[in-house]
Amino acid sequence: SVTWTTDQSGRPCVYTMGSPINNRALFPCQEPPVALSTWQASVRTAAGFVVLMSGENSAEPVQLQEGILSWYYYVTMPMPASTFTVAVGCWQEVKQQSFTAAIQTNTKFSLPSSQADFSPHIIFLSQSVLPGGSHLCGTRLCHEIAHAWFGLAIGARDWTEEWISEGFATFLEDIFWARTQQLSQDEVKGQRELKALLRWRRLRDEVQNSEEELQILRPKKESTGELSESGASVVKHGLKAEKIFMQVHYLKGYFLLRSLARTIGE
Repeated sequence: SVTWTTDQSGRPCVYTMGSPINNRALFPCQEPPVALSTWQASVRTAAGFVVLMSGENSAEPVQLQEGILSWYYYVTMPMPASTFTVAVGCWQEVKQQSFTAAIQTNTKFSLPSSQADFSPHIIFLSQSVLPGGSHLCGTRLCHEIAHAWFGLAIGARDWTEEWISEGFATFLEDIFWARTQQLSQDEVKGQRELKALLRWRRLRDEVQNSEEELQILRPKKESTGELSESGASVVKHGLKAEKIFMQVHYLKGYFLLRSLARTIGE
């Protein structure tokens, strides 16, 4: 459930992203999305290493003895066990020194930072989204921020209906990203139509090249969320590795919401 590796400088580091079912091998927990809880953790590490976790606080290290530090994190908002993450390494904070005028003076935030306690507080990003322009990184951040509402605050009863959270996050990422870019109504419309076309082609290709049973949004039907006599909850197709790389549930959920929005008016 954890990945032991080295960073780009050859120094040791370890991390886990948890989601969706890996944390059961890290600590005793129940991982269906409906099993919510708070948590607190103290992590000891050698001096020179930094511990990052999905806690809501900004931890400061406490020296226990020479060469040993302790980091304490916690959350007060009950969340699924899958949102528990940890990353230990020789991390350094990169502080931005300059910003574009649009971001610095014109961007409006709907909530002050003191009220923005709705996320797991840490996002893992692939390095591939960081170089070049801000589009890939911006849309990915918008998608993950959308999960603060759909996937954390509300969501599916079990992991077989991930389209509920992923479909909403895919739909909302366009709205968030357009607001961040401060586009005109015509530009917003054009960008949404282009993305819808690209997603439709991707969905068509996946439907044509994947197993039909993996394309069903509600594979357990009326038994979704039900437990066995022993209290177990089975994740249908949970051991099929190819399902991890599929976008069908993201895209079908997105097009369902797009259809509803166009029907009732956005």
